[in-house]
Amino acid sequence: MVTQSAHPRFAFVVPSSVSKKATDRNRVRRRASAVVEREMKEGRVVPVDAVVLAYKGASEMAFADTQDLLMKLFTRGGFIRLEK
Repeated sequence: MVTQSAHPRFAFVVPSSVSKKATDRNRVRRRASAVVEREMKEGRVVPVDAVVLAYKGASEMAFADTQDLLMKLFTRGGFIRLEK
């Protein structure tokens, strides 16, 4: 949802169905947050309020795969501009 705020806000939800271990869920959350932070530093994130929900298998994904998937989804959703 596009917001009236000047900066984007993201929430990352990683339910226990992804992993029973809190350390694995936190790792998924940190990886997703790192992707968004990097894009925000580059100024490519549109001011939105977004909730990102992780699904099963997210804890087994490599960081590069997580990054590729999130960038694809964010671009398709219009949350990230490809050109600055």
